[in-house]
Amino acid sequence: MHERIVQQSLKPIVFAFLFAVLLGEVSHAQTPAGPMTASSAATKKEIVRDPAALQSVEVTSVDFTKLEKVVASRLSVFGVALGDSVRDAMRKIENAGLRVKAAQFPGQFYVYEGSEQLLTLSAESGVVTQIVLYGVMVKHLAGESSLLLDANSTSPDSAVRLRLLGREDNRSEERSSVGRTVICSYDREGIRLVRVFLAALIHLEACNS
Repeated sequence: MHERIVQQSLKPIVFAFLFAVLLGEVSHAQTPAGPMTASSAATKKEIVRDPAALQSVEVTSVDFTKLEKVVASRLSVFGVALGDSVRDAMRKIENAGLRVKAAQFPGQFYVYEGSEQLLTLSAESGVVTQIVLYGVMVKHLAGESSLLLDANSTSPDSAVRLRLLGREDNRSEERSSVGRTVICSYDREGIRLVRVFLAALIHLEACNS
């Protein structure tokens, strides 16, 4: 008779991915006192649109980190800029040969190149308020700006991040039962670099017979 010995263990695998978020400039307007919720915060973020913003800098053709002043509301991705109407944004994305899929959450749209998700667009009241660029966008970003999507760009003293964007206004780290998230926020520029570490558990069995 053969003896079967089973050893079981759970070991974590960490999946890490990084993305950049264009939010627009931050205005520190006070809101009425009240609980802090998803729709109520101590500071109010709003997109600042001025005449200069009408001539947006396209990040797929110009290295925006070399601009004299970096402001997210003056940048465009495949022609889409913060403050665009959703209708105009969809038209620009399709003209770029990309595919748009509406998310299950209202006001969110996923942008694909083939099977790869490049962007997520978020909109409120029919206007684009946030653009999220994922790691695969590295092949489309011009010049050294693509280095901001490097895996180490959110480390506390990343030489690349500090050289291209300078010291962040705020760096935070949040932990949960499923992993942790590191956020480097550039409030005046309206840009965030976010790195997410998700831990998954795998089940291993070793058998002797």
